[in-house]
Amino acid sequence: MGFRERLSDLTSRAEKTAAEHKEEIRRTITKAEAAADQQTGGKYHDKIEQVGARAGAYVEGLQPEQPRSAQPARPESSEPHPSEPHPEQ
Repeated sequence: MGFRERLSDLTSRAEKTAAEHKEEIRRTITKAEAAADQQTGGKYHDKIEQVGARAGAYVEGLQPEQPRSAQPARPESSEPHPSEPHPEQ
């Protein structure tokens, strides 16, 4: 198993684990927002809130691993997927 395959496997496992623990991650994000806001005296409240919202949205988008046959097909595109090497390589 090459480096790319191991990295892909680790990424998949991390996403699957995170998807299984969404609620815990949401609570942790909320606590981190509050702590950062307190430490900065509210000076960066809006930025902290934006980052927290983006992190929460990412976590919401995580899905538990599905069997290959249940996964939707990737639409055809002239651009390769970011995880795929470019044809010139």
